[in-house]
Amino acid sequence: QFSLSLAAARVQKTDRALPAVPLVAETRFALGQRLLDVDLSTRLADAPWHARHSGSVADRAGALTADGELTPAMLEHVRLFLPEKARPILELTDPLSLALSAELSPGAKPARVVARASAGRAVAGHVSFDRAGALLVYEPGARLFRADELVLVQKDSLAAGSYVMDTESLAYRFLLDGPFRPASISGWFSGWWDRFWE
Repeated sequence: QFSLSLAAARVQKTDRALPAVPLVAETRFALGQRLLDVDLSTRLADAPWHARHSGSVADRAGALTADGELTPAMLEHVRLFLPEKARPILELTDPLSLALSAELSPGAKPARVVARASAGRAVAGHVSFDRAGALLVYEPGARLFRADELVLVQKDSLAAGSYVMDTESLAYRFLLDGPFRPASISGWFSGWWDRFWE
């Protein structure tokens, strides 16, 4: 087994408008099994992040985990990689905590991605809330994106439910239950939503 440790005070990709970040990496390579384990710790904008990858160097199948916080400052850097129409979708007042795990099929293609997300005050798609959380699941092979254990909290509203979408047809089902005002989520729908409740 071969091991390598690396620590750098500043790492920067010069062809991107991103700030330099600190980086600590631990790498282990099992020669006989051709398995590679990599642990990375860094600070993105003003938030610490940790990631680990374990997998085969032969076909690049494996597993990836990551956890950290998406802060308002970090979101400004993330926007640079988003299509222009998607950039205003999310506005954060408080950090969004994220714990992610992914199964990678050969070619390092995601087979299944699961993320636990929890946010404080934010605006998503023109809908403001005080707290939100969900268990997110993405399965490309099944064309499925799912949000389970969905919780949305506003000043005088509390809703729990789920969201399921076919990623090819974009058909979706959105279920909510609880004491909430329908008008409080009208920003997620076109004019028919408000007319429905008149």
